[in-house]
Amino acid sequence: MNDQKTPKETGWVGSKDGEQRIKDVLWHAGIPLEIAVAQVCRSFCGKHSTELPRITTLRAVYNYMRPNRAAREVDQSVQFDGY
Repeated sequence: MNDQKTPKETGWVGSKDGEQRIKDVLWHAGIPLEIAVAQVCRSFCGKHSTELPRITTLRAVYNYMRPNRAAREVDQSVQFDGY
């Protein structure tokens, strides 16, 4: 039998403390920076890509699973084709 409560049952979903905790976890994980870098890459590609050169952005996500710990790394790259 599963004794775990859902987040809603614990009472922290929708609470200011719960919302702030989620924001803090995301901030410390680097998510805002990853989003900003991805937006800059997409914007650059959108402005400068033509048929030749074709400029694309790629994202690689690495997830290293270890006992009791999951690490994540996101790489963003811009690729130039047709030179």
